[in-house]
Amino acid sequence: MKNIFILSTLVAVMIQCSSCLNLYQPPFSENELIRNDVIVGHWRSGNTVIHIEPYSVSKIAEITNIQIGPSNENKLSDHEKDSINFSKKYVLSYTLNDAKYYYSLEMGFTGKSFFAQLMPILCLPEGQLDTESRYNAFAGDEVLSTYGIARIDYSEKNKLTLNFIDGEKIRAMILSGKAKIPHEYDEVFNNFLITADKSELNKLLYKYGDDEKIYSTKHSYHFTKTTIN
Repeated sequence: MKNIFILSTLVAVMIQCSSCLNLYQPPFSENELIRNDVIVGHWRSGNTVIHIEPYSVSKIAEITNIQIGPSNENKLSDHEKDSINFSKKYVLSYTLNDAKYYYSLEMGFTGKSFFAQLMPILCLPEGQLDTESRYNAFAGDEVLSTYGIARIDYSEKNKLTLNFIDGEKIRAMILSGKAKIPHEYDEVFNNFLITADKSELNKLLYKYGDDEKIYSTKHSYHFTKTTIN
């Protein structure tokens, strides 16, 4: 667990997956997503700065257009960029070791809390826009199809908190029978993946998402809004 949640290497939170909570599907469907642009901007925690921006105006939208190909009809139209599918989607990015990491970030609400569902999108060398080596810093395509979950709190002005769910605690609850939810567990390689559908995941968050015991204060990250020149 110690080598997973280190904010200075935020990529580990999402993709070194044996100890973090891995979901085959996100808990919130498109009609359950919420938008609140208060999260948009640059956020600092120590030496780490993350950037959150709406998907439709992000560099990812440009990269996606490049990746899709030269055909104009295959590119994202203005209507698509403004559609509900993108209006509630954000991109979280940061730079580490001369590489730029991009994550999809969507928010939903259940119980008494807001949650962010995150998925790795791209990793590119800093300043590079082509996608030839887009997965070079991620651990394979299987990583790109799983989601991570964090409780997100932006109730205090210019403050942002991310509390990542402790996957080991959730796994222990499921394997002990305390929480019953579809999953796959490979005892040989110690790989664990929750395969429940969205409604079951939402119920899991509703029931346990406000229980502080499923989080670790060590993996609670507090950001302050900052200005980048």
